[in-house]
Amino acid sequence: MKFTPASPSATNNRQAIIFFALLCAAIYFDRLLLGPYAVTIFPDALDDMMHFPARAFLLLHQGFTAWDPLVPGGAPNMASQFPSYSLPVLASTIVPLWLISHAWNMLIFFAFSYGTYRVAHNYFHTSRRSALLASTLSMAPFLDSNPQILFAFVFPLFFSWTHDVCDDTLPLQRRIPLVFGLLCIIATSYPVLTLPIYPIFHFFFYCAFFRNRPNFKRNICAIFLVWTGYVLFYAPTITSLLQYVPFSDRTFSVQSTNFALATASCLSELHSALRVDNALVVIGLSLFFAFHDSTVRRTLSFALGLILLAAIFRSDFRLMLADTALTKMDLRLAATTSIFPLVLCLGFVIDRLRKGLRQVPWPWWLFLIAASVLLLKNEARIIRSLLVLAEITLGAQLLQQTSAPQSTAETKLKVAALCACLALSLMLGRQNALSFGQARIAQVVDNHPALSALRHEDSAPYRVGSLDLHPSIAISYGLETVDGRGPLFNRHFKENMRLAISPQLKTPAMARLFDSFWYALTLTPNPTENYPRYDQTFGIAPHTASDLNIPALQSLNVRYLLAGHPVAGLEGIATLVAEDNGKGLPGPLHATRLNRYYELPIYIYRLNETMERGHIVSRILSCPDREQALHVLEGLDLNTRRTTAVMLDADRKGLPELSGNGGGTAALRTYSPDRLVYDCDVSGPSCLVVANNFDPGWRATVDGASVKVFRADNAFQSVFLPGPGNHRVELTFRPPLLPVSDAAALVGLLLICSLVLLGRGGKLTAPAQSPIAPAMAREKRGQWQAGLAGGGIAAVLWVAGYQLFMLPRFPYPHEPAHYALVAIPVAGILVALVLSQTLFKR
Repeated sequence: MKFTPASPSATNNRQAIIFFALLCAAIYFDRLLLGPYAVTIFPDALDDMMHFPARAFLLLHQGFTAWDPLVPGGAPNMASQFPSYSLPVLASTIVPLWLISHAWNMLIFFAFSYGTYRVAHNYFHTSRRSALLASTLSMAPFLDSNPQILFAFVFPLFFSWTHDVCDDTLPLQRRIPLVFGLLCIIATSYPVLTLPIYPIFHFFFYCAFFRNRPNFKRNICAIFLVWTGYVLFYAPTITSLLQYVPFSDRTFSVQSTNFALATASCLSELHSALRVDNALVVIGLSLFFAFHDSTVRRTLSFALGLILLAAIFRSDFRLMLADTALTKMDLRLAATTSIFPLVLCLGFVIDRLRKGLRQVPWPWWLFLIAASVLLLKNEARIIRSLLVLAEITLGAQLLQQTSAPQSTAETKLKVAALCACLALSLMLGRQNALSFGQARIAQVVDNHPALSALRHEDSAPYRVGSLDLHPSIAISYGLETVDGRGPLFNRHFKENMRLAISPQLKTPAMARLFDSFWYALTLTPNPTENYPRYDQTFGIAPHTASDLNIPALQSLNVRYLLAGHPVAGLEGIATLVAEDNGKGLPGPLHATRLNRYYELPIYIYRLNETMERGHIVSRILSCPDREQALHVLEGLDLNTRRTTAVMLDADRKGLPELSGNGGGTAALRTYSPDRLVYDCDVSGPSCLVVANNFDPGWRATVDGASVKVFRADNAFQSVFLPGPGNHRVELTFRPPLLPVSDAAALVGLLLICSLVLLGRGGKLTAPAQSPIAPAMAREKRGQWQAGLAGGGIAAVLWVAGYQLFMLPRFPYPHEPAHYALVAIPVAGILVALVLSQTLFKR
């Protein structure tokens, strides 16, 4: 069958925009109402967003820097998830984080649902109601999005806008906003998680379905323009990441595996993929129609191919590719790309079922139910799967009755049942998000005056560490930390951090967990690192000073230790300088019992002794390999660390011998992330050791003469100082390719803007009338009653299930349960009302 997209000027999408906007507002009504005091998911959403204001603070005070001191130990600024010119970073200079967080989730939720509707209806001619229903069914798992994988949610809209600009009938004034929207998506995305999956998928997906389109060549040109512009726009990030690969912590302790074991691991990952996001039901129904429908078959092939790719790179097959470029990329996230073709398949299935449920024989339905029960094995997943089956069948039956002249009792009953199922699905989605991790933005962000005071402390640079407290809290205040959460860390710094927490790595399993976990570097190596305060949430024993190698921690330039509780054993080692519970609720509400839910006690300890960012050493201990160097470093006390550096034999080539009679002082005169100037006074040949991560982009001069920067103490920088006397040392970071990559970013921006020239322009035509009755046509009476009844039933069922099955599982007081018991049922009722008044009106 030949498919060509409908012209965007021939279809009025305003009703769909209103529908999804109302649905979004209903689901997130509590966030719209409570603002910063609403409960939101913490891991992968809020804690990653907390990097935005930190980089905005750095941007306002230091400008665009090439070195990022907020990554533990420091790293090239562009070798991270997003550059300083990322749109969320720029927005956080003037917009509070709570507003960015809520707007982010709501806009992505809207973009995904509206984008999938646009592609299904405008490009594949799926009926309007089938496309709306499929997009609504697919939204439940994505109520709180991960900001890193933005393209998993916005790609359908990105796809639609890229090809809408090529439409001959669209005038210039309509194409300019589309290109601006593409720029906003690009400037908000994370290139490390977008490339190379989405450009390849975009190209092959378009070629698979739209080869016969009249403007095919022009649309292929648009794909190349937009993705070439994307790559050039992020050229500074891409080049920095490629240069940073040798320092990345993404290594494997096991380099290869047996093929049979890898295959078994891959099959296990494929099984896991079928257990999430209702994929099993959609794939099962699509398989039936795929035998007779080439469109369903090709779309399903794309989805299954992406799921298989993700399974391969999640399985032990990745060990066969250890230390290659492929393992440095997150190809395992290809599974998120499969969401888009699966939703299209769902729309096709609903459209085909409109002709009659008997197209699919009853044994096939029984097979899907049995497969859901046997393969999912989890009652929540089974319930969600069965709900999706009920929603598809009820929705298809209602779509068959769109031409009925008036409502009947049977139709109202089906509308109420469908509203109940959809509301319950979305309620379970919100429940899953809240049970995974929760925090109030006002509890963790910009709520602790003592941390703000540390940020504005006017002194030499230093770092802080967080014990039983999520490091993102400190990062959100712009503090340099030794711990953090992100996709990349310097592996040498991570090894030094391992020395600082070595007392906690008591078993081989704990050591492997720390070594293999890429996305967090903490003083509390615990799998449950996704919560603001670990010990309070999980009831684990608070850590003490004996759980840390204090000299190793001090050598990392740690001046302050932040904790979620009083830390035993710090007497004589550190002084408690502040206990900050947070500002809590405003005004009279501060004295109420509710205020305790907004308190997050933070105890700030200042270490009595610490090593400054730079210090002078007079002795070098040489080691033949990394293991011995780390062993030596682990046993050094603070006084020895002040005078001695440990180097590998390979790293000290060209460094003159030190007699041990040197030593002296180093006074930091100028500090910025990219430039440090020291005045050193030494009594003999010595070395200046700076506790910034070693990187080839750093350059050094001593008294104006260029000198080599050596790697010392496994992770840090060192500069040789000849003879006694005063020396001016200047360290600067300026990667040689940075000017070229900056120019490439500007070229990329111009290429993306050139998309406006692809369409020839024309006059807008009147919207064509859809052969399907409008999804939001007005009905005289009765529809709201069905929606209210369905929402009420869903709310009662959810509250009963939550009380009976969820609350008893929590072995500790689970305060957000009270919040959920109010917010989620109300959201369910509002969702049902929106659905009944829009989607199911005839």
